[in-house]
Amino acid sequence: MKAMTTLTRRTLFQAACGLGLGSLFLPELGRAQDTTDDRKLIFIYAEAGWTHRAYRMRPPWAPAQWSEYELYAPEFFRKPDDLEWEFELTDPRLTENDFSRLLRPLYRHRDIMIATEGLAMLTTALDQYGDAHAQAHIHAWSAYPSGSEDGPKSRGAAPSLDQRIHEHIRLTDPGHQTMDFRLMAPELFHEWLYRSDGSGGAARLPTETDPRAAFDRFFGAVDRADPLEANAGLTLSMAMAEFQRLAPRLPREDQLKLEAHRDMLATLESKLGNRVACDSRLAPPDTSSLSRVERFDSDITSFAQMIAAGLSCGVSRVATLGSITPYPESYGLDASTDIHHEYEHPTDPRPAYDGSADQAYFEKEEFMIQRNVLQMESLARLLDVFRATPDGTGNLLDNAIVVYLGELSHGNHGHEYYPSLVFGSGGGMVTPGRYVKYAQNNPNPWGRNYHNEFTGTAHSKLLVSIAQGFGLSMDDFGVPTVPGEAPHVGAKGEVELGGPLHRLKI
Repeated sequence: MKAMTTLTRRTLFQAACGLGLGSLFLPELGRAQDTTDDRKLIFIYAEAGWTHRAYRMRPPWAPAQWSEYELYAPEFFRKPDDLEWEFELTDPRLTENDFSRLLRPLYRHRDIMIATEGLAMLTTALDQYGDAHAQAHIHAWSAYPSGSEDGPKSRGAAPSLDQRIHEHIRLTDPGHQTMDFRLMAPELFHEWLYRSDGSGGAARLPTETDPRAAFDRFFGAVDRADPLEANAGLTLSMAMAEFQRLAPRLPREDQLKLEAHRDMLATLESKLGNRVACDSRLAPPDTSSLSRVERFDSDITSFAQMIAAGLSCGVSRVATLGSITPYPESYGLDASTDIHHEYEHPTDPRPAYDGSADQAYFEKEEFMIQRNVLQMESLARLLDVFRATPDGTGNLLDNAIVVYLGELSHGNHGHEYYPSLVFGSGGGMVTPGRYVKYAQNNPNPWGRNYHNEFTGTAHSKLLVSIAQGFGLSMDDFGVPTVPGEAPHVGAKGEVELGGPLHRLKI
């Protein structure tokens, strides 16, 4: 069965006329399908990284060795960490207060969450263009070097993973479209998302920043003039009644075919009802009188509802939302604050571990923690909407996977120790409900990484796992390995960038 992306006139006609000249030739809509045909992707991104100490989580019963290695402490700059471990976030011994400060807002979603610690954006070592920010934006979701440079900026040279998946879906569903939204209307300094440009390269992907324009594009222009579409619900009901009447006359094998097609019609009728409801219920409110902080919160809700409706109604199977980075006044700073230079750069994690941090450092770090907490609260609200949205026999996140990535590991241009959050099961693609810590034992491919000679598992493996889960036949993003070296301990080797990420599924 091909994925239903739109309730088109052709779809309705095919369903209604399935009994036409001999019911032995039922439409392909009723046949068994590959689970990848039902999977959906939601990619959510944010700017400027994490506060390392407030993200990392250790359960109360954790053995002491789980906390012995500290990447940012000078005594570990030349030492590898081979230790990998995980624990269940749903363990009944864990209370909400046991969750780290940044993960605590997601406590109610712990059963559908995988939180990773110890990945690293190693593919940036391949990139000769742009600054660390530009590289982070591009590699976070493409894991492929940029193709040009304009001062500190750079431009992606390959489609981001969401668009790779979109292009794969289009092979069997030519009408597929992606839903790409972004908060905070001013243009980002760097770009996250790229689509194929038709000549082997990539072009920036347009995103909708106005919820009302997005609503009009995806839901507000449904054509009710066509009599078949206007009476689609009645058409499907009549077809189902006819199936019911005819079924007893058919041989058992054909009855089974008919029952499968009837079940498909029931799903289609349900999706049609959702689609009609989407049109009348989801129109975003007028936010012209709101402050920009209030508008930010309102837009998150509007975009969340549209994504949920679009993916459950069959409008799309791929959606993106960024950047859920709140305004400074949301967490107690002046609206004109230069966040990047006054707060992000000065809160590099190293001073907290080498003894050089002063009171001003910890005060600035606290503001960055508060920003991260607000981001996690926004993410939790998005997940509330997705989990409340019916899809088939369950909710949206039974067949969808939500991936949350920040631009950097920390605000001072870090690509190492790069956290990721994954939600949902993606139709069995991952096993949620766990916190997973990865080893830090790859020889450094950058020649930097803030003095460390060993670093973590490539985040590109996470992207490969997602790609393979959606049926793409790929094992890397063009370069399977990158040379690494730890000169002071004489360690050299090829660092693996390809292959799926282990521990995502058990």
